[in-house]
Amino acid sequence: MYREIKVKEIKQFKKASAVVAKLENTGWIRSVKVKRQYPGRWWLFFTVRKPIMQVVDAQLMLDEDGSLMRVKPEKRHASLPKVYVPDEQLKQVYMFWKSISSYHHAWLQRLRVVRYHQHSGWELEFNGNIKLKLGFVPKLTIEDAVR
Repeated sequence: MYREIKVKEIKQFKKASAVVAKLENTGWIRSVKVKRQYPGRWWLFFTVRKPIMQVVDAQLMLDEDGSLMRVKPEKRHASLPKVYVPDEQLKQVYMFWKSISSYHHAWLQRLRVVRYHQHSGWELEFNGNIKLKLGFVPKLTIEDAVR
């Protein structure tokens, strides 16, 4: 997947660390290596982060490693599942996603919303207006509730 990252006039960068900082601050880059080749040529090797869910309240996204991406969802991310949970529950949502993606890939493709209600617990919503109310599931075992 290509992601256009605009770096103003690469000539202005004298050090590789400046290029690395600029790319990493986009929120889309997991890691980057820069090699400078004279005269005026740079080689950039980078890994792009892949969003898996939208964290709606924070207007951020969760990536495939369970880390928050400091980027706002765009129109092309509209099909990603939406997460409505407190920040302290995000790791649990990621563990659930990781578990369900390895066992029930078809379920994951139909997943639209993950919610955590303070009074009623976990709720999953799938395509076709199907809601699965899990209630209060012990920490880090939400994936067991859907197996």
